Amino acid sequence: MRFHEAIKLVVEDYGIKWVAVAQRSGVPATSLSSFINGNREFHTDNLEKILDALPLEARAKVFNLVLNSGTVRVRPTLSAIISELSPDSRRDRKEAAEAIREISKKFLENSGNVNIKDKLASVGK
Repeated sequence: MRFHEAIKLVVEDYGIKWVAVAQRSGVPATSLSSFINGNREFHTDNLEKILDALPLEARAKVFNLVLNSGTVRVRPTLSAIISELSPDSRRDRKEAAEAIREISKKFLENSGNVNIKDKLASVGK
């Protein structure tokens, strides 16, 4: 699944208004419409603006759909994800903590190492 397909699906699933995405992202509504309908490709800066305009959970779902479809070959590194979610970024601390917690859960689901599970379970207590 391509980004424009995933974004369209998630925005509709979450009941987000396209005009709100355009306003929050700063991307003109006509450009956004062309991208979402597959008539235009975006540079990464505009794609990033659109993704940043979505709630964290919706953003995560977009990436999940794209990454699990096999259409993207390069996955972001964990350090890149964490640095993007650091408290000194635009996102607030609570949102960053929730995202890191979700990343940790996914990591644990794919890890058979009990020691790692024990260490991560003690984080935040």
